[in-house]
Amino acid sequence: MAQTHTPGLATTLLCSNRMRQLAQGETEKILLLKKAEPESKAKYFAGVGVAWKHQAIAKGLKENT
Repeated sequence: MAQTHTPGLATTLLCSNRMRQLAQGETEKILLLKKAEPESKAKYFAGVGVAWKHQAIAKGLKENT
């Protein structure tokens, strides 16, 4: 049985595999960012809360002096 060689077939397969790997990597990156987003927001609001607390303390000290 004679083997036929298609020029570029190997290149096409390699490119296809590489594109699949890139897509998987992008998917993992997106999932990681989506997972980190709520934690980031929680830390932001915690920081805002601390800032308000400090402002209230400073205001109370200023009013009592």
